[in-house]
Amino acid sequence: MTEAGAICDPAGENFSFALTRIRSFCENHFSDSSQSHDWDHTLRVHALCMHIGRKEKADLNILSMAAYLHDVGRAHQDASKGRLCHAEKGSKIAAGLLDELDLPTAMRDNIIH
Repeated sequence: MTEAGAICDPAGENFSFALTRIRSFCENHFSDSSQSHDWDHTLRVHALCMHIGRKEKADLNILSMAAYLHDVGRAHQDASKGRLCHAEKGSKIAAGLLDELDLPTAMRDNIIH
């Protein structure tokens, strides 16, 4: 049993692979961004989420993935000049990516929530 607020490995190697895949996807996704919502922004958000999450005893597995994915729809919103909500588009992008990974359904649902 792991301490509350610690990153555990609930799906074994599948979780480690999933986290690596999500991080890599997001890093590539934001590599060409010239806006303020770039890879560095994502890393800052991730670090802050992990800091707060530990204090709040959050599920850091879910929080880590959600932090990386939180702005994946931002470029679509910017391109649409605000007619599209980046959170809604990002949720769809994240769901498509998570569908490719072998994660528990409850974890997947909480990540895209």
